[in-house]
Amino acid sequence: MDVLNSDTGLDPEIPFDRLLNFRDVGQTVNTFVGKEFLRPGQLFRSSRPDECTPSDCEKLTSSIGLRAIIDLRTDTELRRQAAKYKTDPSVPEPAKLPGVTYYHINLNGKGYQNAVVAQLSWPAYIQLIFLYMGGYRIEMINLIAKHVLLKRGLVGLAVDTVTACGAEIRAMFEILQDESNYPVLLHCTQGKDRTGLTVLLVLMLLGVPSEAIDHDYRKSDESQSQEADERRRELSAINTGLGDLFARTAPDFVEKVTGEVNDKYGGIRDYLLSIDVNDDMQRRVKSLLISSG
Repeated sequence: MDVLNSDTGLDPEIPFDRLLNFRDVGQTVNTFVGKEFLRPGQLFRSSRPDECTPSDCEKLTSSIGLRAIIDLRTDTELRRQAAKYKTDPSVPEPAKLPGVTYYHINLNGKGYQNAVVAQLSWPAYIQLIFLYMGGYRIEMINLIAKHVLLKRGLVGLAVDTVTACGAEIRAMFEILQDESNYPVLLHCTQGKDRTGLTVLLVLMLLGVPSEAIDHDYRKSDESQSQEADERRRELSAINTGLGDLFARTAPDFVEKVTGEVNDKYGGIRDYLLSIDVNDDMQRRVKSLLISSG
């Protein structure tokens, strides 16, 4: 992976032992466009960093100088990861890096959940209520998967997130406007969908060509076959039918999401203004991530 600065001293092919789908977003974009468009070494993305080895942690803190981590996972995902550590001695305790500020933004929070549930038919919605009252969580997930998630797909759900999760997206930009949070790492579970969407929005703001945004997004398929296989197993275990659909990137993800932002809102600036990311915040993010060279 050509994802790290040449001066980090990290192996460019295998930079980490147990941190998957990691890359320097700025360096990835710069390599693709053939010039220093963004400042490398500032914005990173990855899958969940919970099981980093001591060597991985040392690379993140000393070699990269990481100052902040933005975790986009749900509360359920965090509890599940903590439970894995408690029940399986082979799973290491979630790593906490010294000197790093942790931010939790549940990108699939109430706004997203309401947007998904609103797409159920009345019969399905009534069925969902009864399942909820009975505590049938797996059956609820299967119902929503069948009636909404499979139909919307990764692209449709990303569009729903753009529309319904303005507060969460604004919270991310609030962090990214603060120079003290750099270098910063964005991640979810796989580092593919939620991370891919948030990085896409940042790169749109920075004026990165859509082809370069797509290149960065699609690199997740190269970087995380192990994580994708685990995701398939998790989804297959609860019979959602989402395994293959959600395990890899969507070919038209960047085209459709950027098109939605441009067509519905008139562009990234106006979209961000609509969720209270004002021009000053946008300028600060640009000044921190766009190369001055």
